[in-house]
Amino acid sequence: MLYNEHRTKSNERRATSNERGATSEEQRAKSDEQRATSNEICAVYLT
Repeated sequence: MLYNEHRTKSNERRATSNERGATSEEQRAKSDEQRATSNEICAVYLT
């Protein structure tokens, strides 16, 4: 395999893993929002 082909493939792999990282960051943000909302609901029930 040519060196440039290898570099292109590894760059594509890096791009897809970066996209995956971005989606996991979004999911983490969503779960943090949900946790905050459920904490607010619990606070309302306790008071």
